Amino acid sequence: MDTSKYIAEFKQLEADLASGELSSAELAQKSKRHAFLRPIIEKEEEINAVEKSIADDRAIIEAGEDKELVKMAAEELA
Repeated sequence: MDTSKYIAEFKQLEADLASGELSSAELAQKSKRHAFLRPIIEKEEEINAVEKSIADDRAIIEAGEDKELVKMAAEELA
């Protein structure tokens, strides 16, 4: 799933909310949308962190330079 449009929208909402230039109706609407998108963005960040960790562990295993480090990376991947 491509979440780039949600990330861009979330960043724009944060900028809008921080501007202090919204009417109360706009503030309410944008706050609700921001609250709706927050868990999606947080999950995307979590997924990206896990994917990076997996890639790092695989690189350590492929390098095979430090046996103990390779063992730890393999255990983490499992």
